[in-house]
Amino acid sequence: MMKKNRSRKYLREEKLPHMFCPGCGCGQVLNTFLQLVDELPIDLDSTVAIGGVGCTARIPVYIKTDVLHGVHGRTLAWATGIKLHKSHTRVVIFAGDGDAASISGNHFIQAARRNLDVTMLVVNNLNFAMTGGQVSPLTPAAAVTMTTPYGSGEPPLIYAR
Repeated sequence: MMKKNRSRKYLREEKLPHMFCPGCGCGQVLNTFLQLVDELPIDLDSTVAIGGVGCTARIPVYIKTDVLHGVHGRTLAWATGIKLHKSHTRVVIFAGDGDAASISGNHFIQAARRNLDVTMLVVNNLNFAMTGGQVSPLTPAAAVTMTTPYGSGEPPLIYAR
């Protein structure tokens, strides 16, 4: 008899199989998040999961909770509205590095300044992965991407040391 993954009870079975490419880290992020839901435990009935645009933003679609899925760069603005309306609601944002560090960069700064009580999980693909690999603020300077065939002339926003 095959054992079923304990985390499956938190998934929307009708959305499976998932759309992530083989080897993509989004499946591991989803799996790890669901393990935390089980271990902590996190009440998904009082949680909103938010995703913008991109592969990482598709993660909430698979979770049995309220989900907001919309345009690039507005996840923290939506989270702010949710927290203003219902401050006790747990908000979890799933974003790629392009969405989090580029398009919603100022939203990120303002959310940090306001100490917004949300969790933002950022999957660092080191580029805008879904759209062909354009340079993002976290792409290493020497990395070759679709928009930087000779490497980027700009340093990344965050240095990994």
